[in-house]
Amino acid sequence: GSYKQALGFDFPAFPGASAVNTATFKAAVGAVVKLVGSSGAGSYVGVVRIANGASFLTLQGFDIDGTLPENKIGGSYSGPIVFGSAGGQSNVTLRDLRIHDFAATAWTTYTYVGGIYIQQSATVTNLTIEGCRFENLAPPSPFHTQGAISTRNGKFSGLRILGNRFVGIKGMEPIQLRNSAGLENLVIANNFMVSEYEGAVDFYGTAVFINPGQFVYNTVVLTGAASRGIAGTLTGPALDVRNNIVFSTTNL
Repeated sequence: GSYKQALGFDFPAFPGASAVNTATFKAAVGAVVKLVGSSGAGSYVGVVRIANGASFLTLQGFDIDGTLPENKIGGSYSGPIVFGSAGGQSNVTLRDLRIHDFAATAWTTYTYVGGIYIQQSATVTNLTIEGCRFENLAPPSPFHTQGAISTRNGKFSGLRILGNRFVGIKGMEPIQLRNSAGLENLVIANNFMVSEYEGAVDFYGTAVFINPGQFVYNTVVLTGAASRGIAGTLTGPALDVRNNIVFSTTNL
């Protein structure tokens, strides 16, 4: 069914959270559970917000539907799922979520937005985005620095983007990582990405690698205006790229 919250869903930092004391919010197997309600206008708004310092938290199996007027995204640095910008989140897992059908009318701004938007002033540790579906995300033009998964600034240690599906992505890239503080133990693996805008993975600006990241076993289909599988400026040990399939329908 649909769960409605007028100002969206906040997931806080639970006192005493640890590897033993974890919090999991999970839809029943086979159920379509829609989260309905955005936090409105202004910056850092979304249907789901992960608080600064939240840890040992798992969200699994939920549906965020952009055709619902209550889920309109109302400001910059925002998205259907947005992380608190002071950072410090750790051991957060987003699994089997469906974020879909955010057409141009579902956004009231186009500046720095994403399906999952994470802008940080501190370190985010052990964030896993796994088995999620990003479908038909298309903010209005002109476009500014964004991806279905967007990171901006801060340090990311243990970021794992695994087995996700990206289709109908327009006006943003499937994955955009904007970073200058450092990427440590980055793994992007087993994803299926259809990109209709610029590329599939963009290390926007300069990406600083503390140790080698991995981009492995992904399937990338470039169509429309998309012209590159991976783009960006990399420094440090950089990126291990292996065993991917990259196919262009327009730039053969």
